[in-house]
Parts: sequence; structure tokens; C-alpha cells
Amino acid sequence: MNSKKVKYSILVCLFLLFSFLGKAQSLDEYIQIAVENNYGLQSESLEIENFENKKEQVKSLKDTKIDFGYFISEPETRVGSQRAKVGVGQEFPWFGTFKAREEIVNSEKEEKKILQNLTKKELISQVQLSYYNLYKIQSEIQTYEEYIKNISLYEELSLKAVETNKMQLTDILKIQIKKEDFLNMLAKKEQLFVLEKRIFNKLLQRNQQDSIVIPSRLEIKNRIFSSNSLEKNNPMILNIEQQKKTASKNEFLTTKENKPKIQVGMEYVFVDEIKGMQIPDNGKDVFMPKLSLTIPILSKNYKAKKQQFKVTQDALDLKKKEQVKALEIEYRKAETAYKNAYLDMQTEQKKISKMNEIIDVSLTSLSTGDIDYLEILSLEEENLEYELKYSEKEYEFFKNEVILQFLTEE
Repeated sequence: MNSKKVKYSILVCLFLLFSFLGKAQSLDEYIQIAVENNYGLQSESLEIENFENKKEQVKSLKDTKIDFGYFISEPETRVGSQRAKVGVGQEFPWFGTFKAREEIVNSEKEEKKILQNLTKKELISQVQLSYYNLYKIQSEIQTYEEYIKNISLYEELSLKAVETNKMQLTDILKIQIKKEDFLNMLAKKEQLFVLEKRIFNKLLQRNQQDSIVIPSRLEIKNRIFSSNSLEKNNPMILNIEQQKKTASKNEFLTTKENKPKIQVGMEYVFVDEIKGMQIPDNGKDVFMPKLSLTIPILSKNYKAKKQQFKVTQDALDLKKKEQVKALEIEYRKAETAYKNAYLDMQTEQKKISKMNEIIDVSLTSLSTGDIDYLEILSLEEENLEYELKYSEKEYEFFKNEVILQFLTEE
């Protein structure tokens, strides 16, 4: 019977373990959730779709002109007096104007897509930084818990040592004071973890209480980045280049708009018959096709607009150079911090390894009867500081990796 219970318990534990693993999500999966749920990206997608409606607008002709006139004083003609007339006309832009306008809309649409990609990259960076901050706080919590566990063990051993007069009561009180201090630090870190968890879930547009699975250890990859891809992949540079293309297309449209505009129409005149006379075409109405041109001979508007778009392109060239310089500076800072963090992590690892050896040697004194738990705790505390520094440098490593990815990757 007991054997069956043990088997059943094992099966339940395995089921719960696999259920937990099945629900565990990677950073990439969290990023996907954030991108799919983000209201800003959804709004920009609708704006991009709306450019199709704008295309239809720029390809539309002006309103058709219809006019009607009634002669109060009827002019006489050979075939009769004119009573009224009605006219209709439609203006057409110069050949290629519609296409030029459509290309501007397409260019503006590309601008919006680039800005949407910038929003997406910023969101991904925010999710990554929050995730790595959760990982850092979780590591710090685990470090504090391990240290408090050791303090509790030494406290228990110290109480036994007092009973045999091998330690003083004041030493136990000192150990207990240390324990209270670190319990307080642990409680603060746990509150910080709850706060960061809410921020993370907010970025994912999820319930703030939803669980988040953070691995106990993340893989460290010392990657190589290149500043050569700054101009090629960075959305801020790509956006400036696209703005310049839009300004160039606007300049071309201005050239088209400076051409004559063609108006096609007709007039229909109602003519009364001349009573008492028999003449050819007596009272015949008049139909008159019309063709006219609007020529901007004296207008300086188009020349000013064309010059405006040329200046805009020159300004964007300077803006791009300034932006590239700023990005290169940011890249160099992040790259240096990234490399330094990696070196610092290696140094802290060596310190932790050496300190663990020292602690192990010190613990051997327990078997010889030379007991100094305060000294061992001091060594443990020093080791804790190294582990906390390692967590801090590890976060710095991941943070600058996120910055370098943002600057150089698509």
C-alpha cells in the first residue's frame, strides 16, 4: 500500500514539474507577447493602413464646376434671343502629377513604418532591461537567502557552544544582529522584485499579478558588435534618410504643379425662336465645347516651395551627420562598458572562488575545536559582497548588450 502511495506521489510531482516547465516562457516569448499586445504599435499599424485612403485622396480630381446663367436682358442673335445658359468644366493637372503625389504618400508611409520599427525596438529594449533587472534582483535574493541560512546555522551552533562555555553570549547577540540586518535587506529586495514584476507585466499589457519565470542562471555570451551597421540598421538614421526622399519627391511634385493645368468643359445656350419668321435654324440652341489652360506665369509660389524642399534636404543631411556622431559616441560608451563589465565579472568570479576556499579552510577548524563563528561570518559576508558585485556587473553586461543591439541590429 505504501509502495503505491510513493509511486502516486512521484507521478504527481512529475506532472506538476512538467506543467510548470510547459508554462515557463523565454525572454523571446515575453518580447513577442509585449509586441502583440502593445497599444502604441497597434495604433501605428492602423495609421499605416490609413495611407491607402490617403492615396485615393491625392489621386482625386478637383470638384467638377457647374454654372448656370439666366439673361435678364436677352441678347438677340440671328436665330433668336438667348434665354439662359448652363456650363460644366473639369480641371486636370499636368501629366504625371497624380503619380508624383502617390509616390509622396508611399514615401510618408515608409517613414511611418520606420518610426513603428523604432517604437518596436524601444519596447523590446524596455522588456529586455526589465527582464534582466528581475534576474539581477532574483540573484541578489538567492544570495541573501543563502547567507541568512548560513547565519541561522552558525547561530544554532553558537548556542550549543555557549552551553559548553566555548563562546560568549555577546557573540550570539552579534550574530543575531547581523541576521536581522540581512533579513531587512532581503525584505527590501523582495519588495523591489514585486515592483519590477509589475513593471514587466505592464510592458506586456498583462495582469500585474501574473507569474514570471526567471531562470536561475543566464548564459553569458561575449559577443562582437560593429559600428559599421549604425547607418544601415538604426531606425533614427533610416528615418532621416526617408525624410530626405520625401522632400525630394515633394520637390519633383512642385515641378509638376508649376506646369499648366488643363480645363475641359462645355456650355449650352438656350435660344428662343423668332416668331413670325421662317429662317434656317430658327431658335436652335447653341452647344460650345471649351478648352482652357491655367499657366502660372507670374506666381512665385512654386519657385519658393521648390527652394524650400531643397533647403530641407540640405538640413536633413546635416541632421544625419549629427545623429551618426551622437550614435557613434553612444556606441563607444556602451561597447566600453560592455567589455569592462565582462572583465569585472571574471574578476569577481575569481574572488568568489578564492573566498570559498578560505571559508572551507576556516570551517575545518570546527573539527579541531577552535571555534570563531564571527570570523567565519565575516568571511561569508565578504563573499556575499563579491557575489552581489558579480550580479551588478552581470546586469551591466546585459544592459549594455541591449544598448548595442538597439544601435546596430535591425
